[in-house]
Amino acid sequence: MLFNGISSADRPAPDQIEVSVFGNGFGEAILIHLGNEKWLSVDSFRLGTGNEVTTESQPIALAYLKHIGVDPENAIKVLCASHWDTDHIDGISEVLRACPKALFVGSTALTREEFVAYVKAIESRPLTQLSTREREVGQIQDALVSRTCPGFNKFALVDREVFYSPSAEQIHGCDVRIRTLSPTDDQLAQFLVNIGNQIPEVRATKRHSQEFRPNLISVVLRVEIGNAVILLGADMEDTGNPTHGWTAILSSISAADGKKAAIFKIPHHGSQNGHNDHVWSKMLVSNPIALVTAFTRLREPLPTDRDRARITKLTSDAYIASEVSPSKSTKSLDRRVRNEVRAMGARIVRANPKEGFIRARSVGGLNSLNWSIDLFGTAKSLA
Repeated sequence: MLFNGISSADRPAPDQIEVSVFGNGFGEAILIHLGNEKWLSVDSFRLGTGNEVTTESQPIALAYLKHIGVDPENAIKVLCASHWDTDHIDGISEVLRACPKALFVGSTALTREEFVAYVKAIESRPLTQLSTREREVGQIQDALVSRTCPGFNKFALVDREVFYSPSAEQIHGCDVRIRTLSPTDDQLAQFLVNIGNQIPEVRATKRHSQEFRPNLISVVLRVEIGNAVILLGADMEDTGNPTHGWTAILSSISAADGKKAAIFKIPHHGSQNGHNDHVWSKMLVSNPIALVTAFTRLREPLPTDRDRARITKLTSDAYIASEVSPSKSTKSLDRRVRNEVRAMGARIVRANPKEGFIRARSVGGLNSLNWSIDLFGTAKSLA
């Protein structure tokens, strides 16, 4: 198990910042300790529990916090779904239900009639016909609709502050701000057109919905805790369109004029289409701590050797959350068995030795901007 040997003795001090990036060769999740046992949780995948049928596979964020003696219900103050790809949302609805008072941050597309119609079309199918992503999207929508706390949902827009906690409430004495840097209006409009095209006609064959490329509504987050700045790149891509992607973010006020980030979660598993030279020169300090997750379900897994070379030329302090090698699938199992298991609400997972995570923690107070790095599981230096 990934968290063997981790206990409440490993929880961060109340005035200590922690940035943990988790990966398993497919999924990605992030936890940030903002101070005073207040946590930001971004995206989700489920912790593997062995090669067996199980309903006990927890979202990674819940599992980690419980292992370090933190109650997720009270500790997770902000929960963000950066976008709707399977590798980022598996288990998000469970985290949402476990943390009913957490502020939920996601794309404003959630409130649009096109997206609501898409979800209703999904939910009309039998459970056995739904992909993990389709099932999770429907459950997230249901959980959001059932929330009774007013003001506990905020939707991502360009340069929008979604969370603020004043210095007077923090042991470390620093203001805490979380700002969304995307998506733009143009990106949202194009996404809604794409969603509308995926709603099946009456009596039409119902096929699994496709994951869109480029990723139009990926939510980039900028986290400021005093002088400590963390930039979370989600799966943001750079298409060259001035109203889309990193080009649009770089033209925003916060991106151009704000403090530079010392920690960067590299977008889109380190791939070339998530890279923009100006992000490194204008938004990041020199030689930042760069964190990336692997994506192994491709003929050439990400990051590629070319991606590694590019990243390590830009910083000597780069780390990957899990090993990069082709992953095994459960699709070789009999289809009837897989459908029966899915109908029971259970899952088939394989023992996954690829799980790992990178933990960066502030050292010596936030004014020093020094960080310690610890690697767990298969996490390692990218160099």
